[in-house]
Amino acid sequence: MTVPFAPAASAAPLPLTTAATASSSVDLLRAKVLSVPGLFSAVDVSVGRASGSLNAANPRAVASADNIATTDDLVATLGLEEVLLDELLGNVSQSAPPDNAAPTTDSLIPTDGGPLDALDAVLDLGVSNATAHARFFDDGTCLPTFPAFTKSRISTADAEVLGAIGVPGAVSVSHETRLVDNGLPNGGRDVVTEVSGSTATVSILGEPLLEVIAPPVLTVTADGTPGVDDVSYTAPIIRLAGTGGDLAEFPFTTPGELGQLIEISVADPVVEVLPTGVRATVAGAIHLKVTLGGLIDVAQVDIFPMTAEATAPAGGVQCGTVGDSDGDGLNDDVEQVIGTDPNDPDSDDDGTNDGDEDFDGDGLTNVEEVTGSENDGYGNEPTDLTDADSDDDGLTDGQEVDLTGTDPNNPDTDGDGTSDADEDPDADGLTNLEEVSGSENTDFGNEPTDPLVADSDDDGLTDGEETSGSENTGFGNEPTDPNEADTDGGGVPDGDEVAATPATDPNDGSDDVLDPAGDADGDGVTNGDELSGDENDLYGNEPTDPRDPDSDGDGLTDGQEIYETGTDPNEADTDGDGTPDGDEDPDGDGLTNLEEVSGSENDDFGNEGTDPLVADSDGDGVTDGEETSGSENDGYGNEPTNPNAADTDGDQLTDSQEIDLTGTDPNEADTDGDGTSDADEDPDADDLTNLEEVTGSENDDFGNEPTDPLDEDSDDDGLTDGEETSSTPATDPNTPDNEQNVVDSDDDGLTDTEEGELGTDPNDPDTDGDGLLDGTEVNTHGTDPLDADTDGDSLSDGREVLKIGSNPKKKDTDKDGLKDGQEVKRYKTDPLKKDTDGDGLKDKVEIKGTANKAYGKCPTNPKKKDSDKDGLNDRQEIKRYGTDPCDKDTDNGGASDGKEVRAGSDPLDPRSTPKHP
Repeated sequence: MTVPFAPAASAAPLPLTTAATASSSVDLLRAKVLSVPGLFSAVDVSVGRASGSLNAANPRAVASADNIATTDDLVATLGLEEVLLDELLGNVSQSAPPDNAAPTTDSLIPTDGGPLDALDAVLDLGVSNATAHARFFDDGTCLPTFPAFTKSRISTADAEVLGAIGVPGAVSVSHETRLVDNGLPNGGRDVVTEVSGSTATVSILGEPLLEVIAPPVLTVTADGTPGVDDVSYTAPIIRLAGTGGDLAEFPFTTPGELGQLIEISVADPVVEVLPTGVRATVAGAIHLKVTLGGLIDVAQVDIFPMTAEATAPAGGVQCGTVGDSDGDGLNDDVEQVIGTDPNDPDSDDDGTNDGDEDFDGDGLTNVEEVTGSENDGYGNEPTDLTDADSDDDGLTDGQEVDLTGTDPNNPDTDGDGTSDADEDPDADGLTNLEEVSGSENTDFGNEPTDPLVADSDDDGLTDGEETSGSENTGFGNEPTDPNEADTDGGGVPDGDEVAATPATDPNDGSDDVLDPAGDADGDGVTNGDELSGDENDLYGNEPTDPRDPDSDGDGLTDGQEIYETGTDPNEADTDGDGTPDGDEDPDGDGLTNLEEVSGSENDDFGNEGTDPLVADSDGDGVTDGEETSGSENDGYGNEPTNPNAADTDGDQLTDSQEIDLTGTDPNEADTDGDGTSDADEDPDADDLTNLEEVTGSENDDFGNEPTDPLDEDSDDDGLTDGEETSSTPATDPNTPDNEQNVVDSDDDGLTDTEEGELGTDPNDPDTDGDGLLDGTEVNTHGTDPLDADTDGDSLSDGREVLKIGSNPKKKDTDKDGLKDGQEVKRYKTDPLKKDTDGDGLKDKVEIKGTANKAYGKCPTNPKKKDSDKDGLNDRQEIKRYGTDPCDKDTDNGGASDGKEVRAGSDPLDPRSTPKHP
């Protein structure tokens, strides 16, 4: 056996060899009817034909589509003239070369009194739409794989022969011839031609007989291998009209309306193997034979008769290898098809690379189509970049890839007989096409909905229920917006309004009833808290608008102002300085309040918000503004770092340590890519890693003071930092005169030198006599070793640290408005709890009586929840019932306030008592 070797790969496309041929055709139906007196007249006619051919002689590619194909006998029988016949027979066709950039289309719309009336005795047709496209480069070279050489399609509505055999509704047939990569060298490709039908209903004398719920498809492939039968045929799925079951056994006979018998059968392809290809014929995907009494044949009807033939040279067509001269992601032959310049990456000079353009406007770029890079769900099979809807199912390729998840190269992805456009995968009453086009959402700008989510806005109503208004029975079935959970903006989702008893109008916000526990405007504050102002403590508990997330219009939501910025949610410029609260920068970090809470400047790290009141949210030594802008990261292109992570790259060095000390990249754990993390590097070769130097972790004997990671001898004493920290005894790597620096006369944790610098007594371990060693104050608590009461709250630092547990650096540890000393010595309240008795009122508020304005600011007991022992806690009396927390019987009616509340009587009305509410 001799195996021929393929020629060397070419850098240019090769001419299409004369050995590559193809032809195919398919009819919607062909009817042969005998003459039966009183019933039928003789006729032999085909309705709806799509066909095409490819060969080496001009015209090399031909595509056509016809609404009627008939015989000369019929023409003669009807006495039709040639001129009139041209008007009757709708035909579109193209041939190439020259290449055709766009298909030819035509529609034949029959009208009463029009030319088609001449066929009334034989044939009745509705609207026919036809398209034909033939492609072939003028130089004879191969086309790329994505456009078909020939492609035609015709759809015909309501075809009926002799008023007896009909196909109601729109039915179509199509053909296509193309080259397909076969993986062989030098651009090897197979010749493939395919014909297909569609779903359909067939009727006899106006009565539905059968349904085609999955269409037939015949595909013939030729690679030039002798004797190879490469034919693929998908038989139609047939169902008797009005039944739930598919027909599986053929032939099948059923009675007709006038006593005739109708035999239904299906045909398999008849295959003929050619020397370098194959021919396949299906006489009729569905065959109907109508007989009278089972004896006299009166009609033979073939639905979707089809034939296909292809030949190719051995190994397939060698089209050559084609490069991408301009590097725009599109091979030169592809650019020749779409008309762009293969030597200019931006042919139209619009600033967008040709590969990134969208030639057919289907939502996928040219490169995404030719590579199939976005078509992950279907093997990354490429789509036709010259055809917005490669599979002609009504959905653009982009819609199928990005929205419906269907195959852009298969009009019926799941093969159930329903086109992808007509599927309703989320069962919301809208088809895929209606969802992605928004065609049913006419009341709201035809905005598309999610075809895979039944309730796009999650409001309790399906998209179909919203666009139809079917559930909104109480208000004229008016549609609601399927993309807006609360169409009227009243604070209640559309589904809740429709389902309420009584229902409220989902298109009228004024009648919405807000749930106190809900958050109608999504600002982070519940409806109840907005109406009561309970959370707005800093500004007199003034209520905010529960239907407006930003009550004062300063750019900050009410929740952000109450819980984060501490500004007034009802005043756009809280401090009256002329700058709105959203534009203020109280922590001076270079970011406004709005930029901090929204994270708008933190693009590199998911726009996570930062603390608007703390300049350095993560405490890494770099302000939030410096981190989001990267302004301090000069050594590495001013790349931003994460303001919410002290160690952006996770190498154990903080961002500030990397920027200011080690000189490494705070965004890259191993800056030099040598396999050793930045923390473990030792750039100054002093036997201490970067991490050990910047943290001082090895410098235990000298307060873990850091050393310079880029200087092997930080104190220039002739010993490396590593030698000093590891020696016995250790010496101070930051001080050349170590003997003096190691002396701690009073053993308080500070050397005498350090005490001299601080001003403390080197012979007194507790200079200020507050009960804490000077070293403990400096190194552990950060308090002043020269001041027994660092925060001036009348409690010594030692007492706060050792006995009470309060913060010696804060006068008011629990932020209740009382100094820690006042709480401990005077009021006997807990300085660690802002509300000692847990009644919901801060200690200072109770002592000053500021919340009890209605009763002369009478103070309450901050250590007792119920100061007047009437059975109601102090906050309940002030906030809920309006009673006096200092008087157990506010109305002096003889019963305590708590007793009246529990009995349902009015504690503010002496005439209302538990016995007589």
